Amino acid sequence: MTRYTQDDIHRLYERNHGTAIENLCKVEVFCGTRPTLTCVNGWVFEQTVRHCLSHELTVLNLHPVTKEQERIGQRVVIDLLVGTVGIEIKLKGLFGPTDFNRVRKASDQARSQGLSYLCLVGQESHTPYRERAMNAVGRDNAFFLDTPGQWGLFVSRVVELLH
Repeated sequence: MTRYTQDDIHRLYERNHGTAIENLCKVEVFCGTRPTLTCVNGWVFEQTVRHCLSHELTVLNLHPVTKEQERIGQRVVIDLLVGTVGIEIKLKGLFGPTDFNRVRKASDQARSQGLSYLCLVGQESHTPYRERAMNAVGRDNAFFLDTPGQWGLFVSRVVELLH
């Protein structure tokens, strides 16, 4: 049993995304146009996942070293490295052949260095893209938070790979 559900994660993301945008509007150089930056969306989602996963692991008395945006090879960066588990985190899924090839390359690079590689997606409604994501990293290593129970499966997989 996990501390969070995918619904909890989405609510936490939405709340903190709103806070991040509000705070960007408070900077001294703000000129009145509310930011709609895709990078803020992704960053807040990555932070949300890191926060929740850290809590889940702490409850299990696991305290792996965690790094963000970790370079593991030439032109290969992992969103989150938890011990020896690399995690690609996407809020809205992978888009097209370039993304799938990049994820496959990162997965191959991670494995060549003795790391595991997972892909966690907040929302992916296009079934062929789900399939391609699973093919890129392996069916046991792709998780979609718009499907009930996936957060628990993701946490279980991380725990399994850390042992």
